[in-house]
Amino acid sequence: MDFYSELKSNLYAGRKQETVEIVISALEKGIDVIELYKMFSKILNEWDCDYEKEPLCIWKEHLMSSIVRTSIECTYPYIIKSKVPDTGLTCATFCPQEEEHELGARMSADIFTINGIKTIFVGKEVPFDAFIEAVKVEKFDMISISITNYYNLVYLCKFIEGLKKYSPQTKIIASGRACVKNPEYTKKCGVDFLFTNFDELVEFLKDVRGSK
Repeated sequence: MDFYSELKSNLYAGRKQETVEIVISALEKGIDVIELYKMFSKILNEWDCDYEKEPLCIWKEHLMSSIVRTSIECTYPYIIKSKVPDTGLTCATFCPQEEEHELGARMSADIFTINGIKTIFVGKEVPFDAFIEAVKVEKFDMISISITNYYNLVYLCKFIEGLKKYSPQTKIIASGRACVKNPEYTKKCGVDFLFTNFDELVEFLKDVRGSK
């Protein structure tokens, strides 16, 4: 069984120890962290469960997410080793209030770091008022906001409007299923760059580095 198939099998079965062991082994053998994250993303996106007929769907999904989260944390020493020289740019990645799906934002934060951008991952369900207080002080070069749940798209324009009052030069990057499926809305809100996958983010960040 190849690495991807073994990773997928263990994740879908909810086997935490086995998953973490093969991830650490792959990292020690030199697997590229971004390639690993692309596998995680593909596995999570391919997860298929009939939520109406299978009462354990949500339980299994949350278990799988927690295992992926643990595996992601194991990559940090390898991220530090592989990242390019600092660009002097800063970024904050987060999900707005009521948005609980944070794994995509968590992985993208590491991709920013690998590309020499000083990045903080704030997490899920960030309240609007807390966000505004932070941008008043921090003045980030970039903000990366991830929204998966369509009901939470309403916060995209609100957060960007608030940001522009205090830090108009900050570039807005967006991701997540809700944003990707509504590109015109994200553009209307003022998003500077929308990425649908990690390859697009990597290419964007290469261009950013090249312009420095």
